[in-house]
Amino acid sequence: MYINAKQGSLFPIFPWMGFVFSGVVAAFLYSKYKLDESINKKIIYLSIIVLLLTIIIKLIPFSFYVNYNYYRTSPNFFFQRLAIVTLMLGLFSQIESKNKLKNSFVNFIGSESLIVYSVHLLIIFGLFFDNKSLSFIIGRTQDFSTTILWSISLVILMTLVAFIWKFIKQKNMTYARIIQYSILAIAIVMFFIRKY
Repeated sequence: MYINAKQGSLFPIFPWMGFVFSGVVAAFLYSKYKLDESINKKIIYLSIIVLLLTIIIKLIPFSFYVNYNYYRTSPNFFFQRLAIVTLMLGLFSQIESKNKLKNSFVNFIGSESLIVYSVHLLIIFGLFFDNKSLSFIIGRTQDFSTTILWSISLVILMTLVAFIWKFIKQKNMTYARIIQYSILAIAIVMFFIRKY
């Protein structure tokens, strides 16, 4: 199920591991060069070039791939999303370096992004509500106002989760580790005993 998108996984290994590995490379380069303005500008320019190339390639009226599905099988999808994220990284780094935003709210949320990412996926796609996910209960498509309302609610909830998690870590790292390992153990047990 995780090897490709044909078996129903929303996040198959290909292409999603490419995003993970790209994040590792970006984090390494970011920590090595810090907020070097010339590097940020190069990141921004390169991202814009790649983004424009992916748009041009998408407009070409033929495909090199058999069984083509842009959102599930196209390398162009991967490079387009990667270019967008990299462009945002470059722009936010520029803003941060010019405005000295080391202790900003965005930095705080970014420092707790792993828990925010994990918990929001569990809320949306986890099987908590009578063995159904939230996306199953409310549906995967909504009108614009409902989507905005759900998005704002989720952002507020994830901000609260990030604050609580940071508070626990600052108060007692031992408790934080116990919580982490307990959740990991539960996830492993659920993986092996759950009937799909």
